[in-house]
Amino acid sequence: MKIPDAFRRMARHMHADVDLVVRSEDELPDYLAGALTPHEQAMASRFVEELLAADPSDAELAEIWSKTGSDCYIHNGYARRFYTDLLEALRSQQRSGD
Repeated sequence: MKIPDAFRRMARHMHADVDLVVRSEDELPDYLAGALTPHEQAMASRFVEELLAADPSDAELAEIWSKTGSDCYIHNGYARRFYTDLLEALRSQQRSGD
């Protein structure tokens, strides 16, 4: 599955110093989604929807994230929750941008 540029750009906002920008892991999906334009949010949202619909393993989801160029990795066992929270944040930001 080809990773869209918008998703890669969003993932790269998860960098080694991200803890200086967000106060908790709960804020991270909103921060990442907010780094994109509304058009990019729609592209990233579609990608995550299709990805989760394919029902990959947690390890596969973590591997996809590792291919984005992000400084930080998603740990196996947390990836599905992270992608689900990220999709929710992308959808929420799209609704608020309408």
